[in-house]
Amino acid sequence: MSGKLTTIVFDIGSVLIRWDMRNLYRKVFDDSARMEWFLANICTHDFNIEQDRGRPFAEAVADLSRKHPEWKAEIELYDSRWTEMLDGTISGTVDILGELQQKNWPTYAITNFSREKFDVSRKLFPFLDTFRGTVVSADERELCRKLGDGMKKAA
Repeated sequence: MSGKLTTIVFDIGSVLIRWDMRNLYRKVFDDSARMEWFLANICTHDFNIEQDRGRPFAEAVADLSRKHPEWKAEIELYDSRWTEMLDGTISGTVDILGELQQKNWPTYAITNFSREKFDVSRKLFPFLDTFRGTVVSADERELCRKLGDGMKKAA
């Protein structure tokens, strides 16, 4: 890297805020092996990514519940108790953010939280509103999809 540092970008999940589906599902399952099976086969990482890409939680939960009706109650918790997946801030990183902002460094954020859950997170963690700007991947995907649709119509 060469040149003068002009901007600092923080990721949010696992850098500023602890997030893990296990934080919720440990409370739901008595058996950790069963929980791990559920997370590996039902509420999977790939399932979660679809919400990060902009799929509404209600739609995702309804679809997955239709595919796995025997797990409907546990799947619904993915949305209704999502905040329990959060496990507070990563204090050292949040402290660094505060120090940089006090020195007037331009700080920005990027996150793959879904838009709807990022808005919930902003209420729980007010420091998320202190950035000069935040890129939410779900918003960018939607923008790219709209641009693509517009280009198809123009062609």
